[in-house]
Amino acid sequence: MKKRIKQLYKGCSLLIFIVLLCSCELPEDKEEYEQEISPVYAPVETPTITLTAKPTEPVTNEPIEPTVIPTKPIKEPVPNCSPTPVAINPLDGAYWRDRYVDATAELMTQKEIAFVNEKNFRADGTNLVKLSEWETIEAAKVLQMITSYSFPKLKYYDNREISSADKEAIYNARNMEALQRAEWVEPTYGILVRNADLRSFPTEKHLTTTMNGRYDYLQETVLLLNEAVIVLHTSLDGEWCFVQAENYYGWISEDAIAYCSKEDMVEWYEMMWDTESHAFLLVTKNGVYETEEEPFVLRMGTRLSYEEREEGELAIVLPARDEDKKLKKKRYVVKTYTDEFEKSFHRGYVPYTRSNIVALTTELLDTPYAWGDAFSYETEGVAGYTIGMDCSSTVAAVYRCFGFVLPRNTGAQRNMACEGYDMTEESLAARSKTLDELETGALLYSPGHVMVYLGKVDDEYYVLHNTTTEFLPDGTEEAFYRCVITTMSLGKSGETIVDQLVAVKVLE
Repeated sequence: MKKRIKQLYKGCSLLIFIVLLCSCELPEDKEEYEQEISPVYAPVETPTITLTAKPTEPVTNEPIEPTVIPTKPIKEPVPNCSPTPVAINPLDGAYWRDRYVDATAELMTQKEIAFVNEKNFRADGTNLVKLSEWETIEAAKVLQMITSYSFPKLKYYDNREISSADKEAIYNARNMEALQRAEWVEPTYGILVRNADLRSFPTEKHLTTTMNGRYDYLQETVLLLNEAVIVLHTSLDGEWCFVQAENYYGWISEDAIAYCSKEDMVEWYEMMWDTESHAFLLVTKNGVYETEEEPFVLRMGTRLSYEEREEGELAIVLPARDEDKKLKKKRYVVKTYTDEFEKSFHRGYVPYTRSNIVALTTELLDTPYAWGDAFSYETEGVAGYTIGMDCSSTVAAVYRCFGFVLPRNTGAQRNMACEGYDMTEESLAARSKTLDELETGALLYSPGHVMVYLGKVDDEYYVLHNTTTEFLPDGTEEAFYRCVITTMSLGKSGETIVDQLVAVKVLE
């Protein structure tokens, strides 16, 4: 198992060649998916998996009953250890993978992780919600949620100076009068058929500090393909929906949602949390694909239902929209005997070990920094389509692979109901003592930022984080704008990262 887990995470990003080969008899009211899926840009590595399309079906006609595929027996836990690494540079991910290659002791079971999640759902300030518990909601509450977003006082909108007419149009698009006339909101339910940008206002246009600015400050986060959402309101033009997801709320494009009953949403949602049977596939690498319709993107931490087929194959079940925007299933047959499959997917959650924490975090090295996970375009068109992440989504993606549900932003993460330390009033000596006692995988927080603690080497503390710019000890500013390993002697405003620490959280 140790060897398999190590192989599972080698390499950087994923690019998949997908060829649709199947021909089969379909019901008269169905269309066969015969589109060819070909690769697009992804850095470093281009492994190949062959997928075959199967006919789509309405979700209500046939419940999804994936065959249970047991994982290989897990090797008996061994004590955490730190052998002399083969790689000698602690700024290299290989150094930490070598150091913790035998750290295969399970830190928490799935039941223990589920217990932590339950506490976090109930904790104040985490902004986590159980969608299955939502019923009719007061219209005033939805209004409060929508107006909790204030419009940033920035100058450029859609690469020109913003006007008062622009602002008025954005505010009007929220369709607030419809809510003001209502007393109650009857929510509708849905599953996301693709990754969806979640916005603070119903517009896809960018709000930036400069012309062609790097960050769009109307971008909040990206909701993942296959996530469940509750639809609370629609924009004036009907093209945007205000939704509540598991750890965030905001506006997403209406065409990202396949609508369903609450019962179907709960069934789909709970199937994705089936920790006992491993009846779902977990995506362990970011990957980008192209179809005839649009790019097909899988992010680390995405959960996918699957069904067992003949030996060496399984069918991935993806959500799709039928002609009435209702939820239906789309299947692709995957060859499971390839190395690429083993590197890119895991049946059920990854065992929560120190070795796997290091493997998954270092898998994200060099992932571009993107405010709110917005996609970045290095060149015109699909060829420049890359997956970006920010500091808190990097951490959330890694721990999602183990089964943890983390709040989206750093402030909410600091409110998690787990072991932690308030560092705001600690002296430098006290901070150093705390760091000396921490294990790899602890989460370190500075104002507006989160890092994964790796360890100490030759009196230097090392962290992995997706960051923008940091100042070196000599005062030189270095621009990273990607996920990197750095020492904690870097910092900002004349202070090191150690000086800036405000909190520590330990998920053990």
